[in-house]
Amino acid sequence: MDLPLSSSGSGNAGTLGGARATTLAMLAALTVNLAAIARSPMPARGAHVRLAHYQYETGHTLALGLLAVVLVALWIRFRPTGSWAGPAALAAVAFALGVPTLGEDLAGFAQEAVPSAWQVLLYSLIAGFALVIAATAWLGDKLARPRLRWLGVAGGLAGLALNHLVLRDDYPAAHLFLAFAGATGIAASLATAPVPAWWWRAKARLPVAIAFGLAAISLLVRPDNTVMLEMLKHSGSIVAPYQARTAYGGTAAFGVIAKSWEPWFDQRTEVKDIAPTKPRWRDDTTVVLLVTIDSLRADLMTDGEHNKKLKHLAKLRKSSVVFTNARAPGSQTVYTLAEMFASRYYSQLYWTKQEGIRDLWPHEDDSPRFPELLQKAGVRTMTAPGTRWLVGAQGIARGFDEETYDKPKGTRYQVSGWQIPKLIGELEALDEGQKFFGFTHLLDAHYTVSPIKKKGAFNKYLANLALIDKEIGKLREYLETHDIGKRTILVISSDHGEAFGEHGTKHHRVSLYDELLRVPLWVWTPGIKAKEIDTPVTLMDVGPTVLDIFGQSTPGIYMGQTLVPIIRGDKKAAKKLTRPIVAEGRLKKALLFSDGMKAIVDDRNYTMELYNLKVDPGELHNLIQDNNSPGMARIGILRQFFEKAQIRRKGYEIPFRP
Repeated sequence: MDLPLSSSGSGNAGTLGGARATTLAMLAALTVNLAAIARSPMPARGAHVRLAHYQYETGHTLALGLLAVVLVALWIRFRPTGSWAGPAALAAVAFALGVPTLGEDLAGFAQEAVPSAWQVLLYSLIAGFALVIAATAWLGDKLARPRLRWLGVAGGLAGLALNHLVLRDDYPAAHLFLAFAGATGIAASLATAPVPAWWWRAKARLPVAIAFGLAAISLLVRPDNTVMLEMLKHSGSIVAPYQARTAYGGTAAFGVIAKSWEPWFDQRTEVKDIAPTKPRWRDDTTVVLLVTIDSLRADLMTDGEHNKKLKHLAKLRKSSVVFTNARAPGSQTVYTLAEMFASRYYSQLYWTKQEGIRDLWPHEDDSPRFPELLQKAGVRTMTAPGTRWLVGAQGIARGFDEETYDKPKGTRYQVSGWQIPKLIGELEALDEGQKFFGFTHLLDAHYTVSPIKKKGAFNKYLANLALIDKEIGKLREYLETHDIGKRTILVISSDHGEAFGEHGTKHHRVSLYDELLRVPLWVWTPGIKAKEIDTPVTLMDVGPTVLDIFGQSTPGIYMGQTLVPIIRGDKKAAKKLTRPIVAEGRLKKALLFSDGMKAIVDDRNYTMELYNLKVDPGELHNLIQDNNSPGMARIGILRQFFEKAQIRRKGYEIPFRP
């Protein structure tokens, strides 16, 4: 065959050969991709978006196919001799392609697995992927027999179909290589097949001209904003992520900033500390417990459908002050907890690498975390982290007198059945009247943690939440049956929500839609009057609220405001909440406007979105189609916030953190 595998030449005129086999393989890939797109829900903007998606997917696949045919032709012309020359050359090409693409996907894993030699592991993994491509071609070559070649074709088609089902929402290079492997297997299996009769009857020049035209248009003309967003939802669209990152979608006109927002569009380094609320809400309060539950969606506890399985949480909610419109400042635990404790957004914190652990961390950021301020004020502080990166050395949650952490056994993270008893044990050891702030983040519901076996992602999620619910019940019972409970305020919240297919995504971290940003925020204490408050709030308000409860000032640089006046029933307090509600992560940014409009920009893929949450709470109808859309002024306001408020250090640029 004449694929980059053997040196047997181009074969006879009656066989397909490498170039024609490659063409058929790419057409097979295109068919699989178009079928996968057809199975997905119709875009909210209608059929014209779907048709444009088909057009661009066709053009992208044809472009890859034409490139592959050219490479095969060059190989036939200049191929070396020797039985191993072909596999070695193909592996070398795949490795060269993998360094700039797979490097980004696999670097984090390599850093965590072997911190001391992660680069060696990274390049070894890339080499492994390259060898898989060569092995696929070799296997296809061995199956290139009249009765066996269809096994190779079937295997290649299975790989192309699998590409749409695995590693959803991310890892573009992995999808590129899986598609590469599937197409290579098909081409290698077909190279010695007889040329079908219809091939000779086809007018070759016209199809090639059409292919070149579609390929050129798809690469040179960026799809409009709506189409690009739709393309990025499909993991099998292997060219779109790279086109999005290399083509800019235009600039937004600066909009007019609301007067109340102007003081917040700044780094706030010169703003004076804000004095605590007077009179204090609870003079007898000396204990505050903050318990955040990983991945707990706000809407899970509002319709009553799951109250039976989550009975303790349901009971707690009914007896608490409930903020029904609370949002996290991001959709990933590291971001949201770091932002909550510092009351500063991701781009306002300083993120750097730390030896021995993967990714970037705020350990060198000097913004005061609110537990540090409590500690200085004489309040005893304690945390029972469920993972090693929540200890103070990582910079997310600093300022705890005691960090009780044991490495988990059998699960990725520690579980609530260990954490809540630790928190209760600390309460039992407190001196009478001693001021105390306790925090723990419960990770049972995180989709990678628990070994619980249930069918369906949502059932597993609910089963893990039921474990947390049981422990919350124990904590609530302890507070209700012991004197310390009379002077305790319990705050329940979450770091982010969880997606189960909304917007074509699963789990969390990859978007800033409300299924990930809307979180519970409940405040419980004996004697409190239960009520629901619809005022939009953010987890950035948690730090100022806890400081206010203990009678401490809020640093002027904080981007949140105290909720104490609202909790105690001040009807005018909501109007005093002037800070913007923002979310950020993975170079995506979102801003909620007071009239219910929500803007989202992605500075990695250069896409823009605007939704009217009052009429479109599911965020399905993007109002930004192109740079001339009426809502572009809102995009401009969002960009102004981050341009003016972000951290400024010489040589430091806001980094992408996976």
